[in-house]
Amino acid sequence: MTQISETWTLTGPVDAARARALLARLTADAGVPARDRARFLAVLTALLRPCREGRRQRLTVTADEDLHIALDGSGPWRHTLACPAPPPRPLPRPDDLAEADLAEALLGAGEDTAVVLAGLDEAEELVRFHREELHQTNQGVLGVPVPYEYEEHREELPDGATLALYTDGLVERRSAGIDAGIERLARALDALGVAQLERLDAAADALLEPMLRDSEHDDDICLLLCRTAV
Repeated sequence: MTQISETWTLTGPVDAARARALLARLTADAGVPARDRARFLAVLTALLRPCREGRRQRLTVTADEDLHIALDGSGPWRHTLACPAPPPRPLPRPDDLAEADLAEALLGAGEDTAVVLAGLDEAEELVRFHREELHQTNQGVLGVPVPYEYEEHREELPDGATLALYTDGLVERRSAGIDAGIERLARALDALGVAQLERLDAAADALLEPMLRDSEHDDDICLLLCRTAV
């Protein structure tokens, strides 16, 4: 692919905003992934600070299969963006930005993007940490000893039967253990009347009231009731 190049001379905050807006559009048209675009624009915005303060900078955009950006300054900066789609030809120039778009470009010319990206990086790191933690705990099944052999079990339920699925937080108490809580849940199920069982939401409320009366609120609680078709 033939290489083309444009050099923009930027002499103030308006020029910097125009250049940033056009590069945002150019990288989007070339299919650069959103996260890569955001990182690039965050770095570019910070490097354009001298121009926003009134000093002259020269920005060169070169396109072949990819986009190559060069910015002159106290420390020359070079950056290449891989483009899934061919960059538009001819390359835009700062003067191509319509006056109607200039106000929006100026609003987006600050450095808040870097703060947002830092927050995303922190969130990604937490997700990665917890994913690794789960993987090390028997491939994500918490509370199961290693090694452990799983056994399949099949149970035929009669038509109209109600099945209760729950987390251990519903039945387990540190002071009494889990077996006592399971027995208490069984008694609560037996105590439900026919009218309550007709509506699963009412049945769930009736079960939760006695089961949560002594809850220590130190574990997640979930109760799911489902019924086989009649």
